[in-house]
Amino acid sequence: MDSNIEISNTLQNDETYFGNVVRRVANRIRDGRFSLNGKEYQLKPNENGKHLLHGGPGALADVIWEVKKIKKDADVPTILFTYDSPDGEIGKKNALRL
Repeated sequence: MDSNIEISNTLQNDETYFGNVVRRVANRIRDGRFSLNGKEYQLKPNENGKHLLHGGPGALADVIWEVKKIKKDADVPTILFTYDSPDGEIGKKNALRL
């Protein structure tokens, strides 16, 4: 079997987030709730319906990123991707450009 296909299939079915781009929090928020500057925020839990894990549902690995720049002729070929996370996406406040 082609090892690239085998690795690809393994990663597609993997729920451990190895190599994934996670959202704004790369850990767990207990009860999906936190306080910032005296204001309480409730986020949509995605771990057993109770806690927020790795930034919430819909990892950034699952969204469509825009290709901003490609450098083919550089010493190290480079691709720059961006993603705009709108205000209120998965319950988070404030838009964020990644």
